[in-house]
Amino acid sequence: MVGVGSDTTEVLFGRLASDYNRFHRNRVASYWATGVSPITPKPGCAPITRPNGSPPGAVALVQRGTPADCSPCVDFARSLVLRSADAPADSVLYAIALDGLAYAVNERIHAPAQLSTQQVIDILECDAVCWDQVGGSTSDAIEPYLPDRGPGLEKLLQQIVGIERLGPCVGVTQQADGTTPEVKNNPNALVFSSIGKHIGQTRSARARTSWQRIS
Repeated sequence: MVGVGSDTTEVLFGRLASDYNRFHRNRVASYWATGVSPITPKPGCAPITRPNGSPPGAVALVQRGTPADCSPCVDFARSLVLRSADAPADSVLYAIALDGLAYAVNERIHAPAQLSTQQVIDILECDAVCWDQVGGSTSDAIEPYLPDRGPGLEKLLQQIVGIERLGPCVGVTQQADGTTPEVKNNPNALVFSSIGKHIGQTRSARARTSWQRIS
């Protein structure tokens, strides 16, 4: 059984697969969202571009292909969003966990101690573009980052934060740790991520950011 898709739950599914495989002959593989691409999901399957995120994971599930034994090359997709109208008729959505949205800043920062939900909306919609517009200590430009700008994440942000749109000032960086070039030692970086990701991150010595829950 093979799964692909969102990076938010990749660690959870990786551990579930590892524990399952210790006691069962029929193995489970859950491909991380990032890494070497393309991937070959199963022996006999055609290589595919590694799905990075909820929408690409869902597409891979729809286009799952079959090897010679007619079994699907992709059996499940990890997703942040609810079942879509164009999901395969024979697919089933299982809710496996609850999550929340948080943001991270570096230890040396220009951000205020706390941002309100409205301030977060203003930043993500790029109506507030400088730190002093949200109570920060400087007029430097805010550099907000999301792990993706796809429709899945944008819809999720509409549901849990209340944004109407993502503004052009919002960049993209991976949320695995605080060492990506856009974020490391950058006092203006503001990274949005899942609380589940943060919990996993706190177990890593590489994590050097300070997280705040939004809601």
